Amino acid sequence: MAQVKLPQWASAFAVVFSTSAQTRRAASYNAEMFKALAQPEVRERFVTLGLQAAGGPPEQFSNLLKNELKKWAKVVADSGIKAD
Repeated sequence: MAQVKLPQWASAFAVVFSTSAQTRRAASYNAEMFKALAQPEVRERFVTLGLQAAGGPPEQFSNLLKNELKKWAKVVADSGIKAD
């Protein structure tokens, strides 16, 4: 079987918030995570682990997820891969 190199990523998820206070808190968490990822020592550590730090607004990650799911669903469907 041929080897395939696939991109990998990780993220922090939160539930959809219903109150403005919860929404502000989630936005604050996102901003703090983004600041942490921007610190040189964090970026350097990621590089030593072979990772690339990234962050951004929830909408950006939502778009990434949608695109990845669509792309890999097509790969699975076209290949005929079946789960055991």
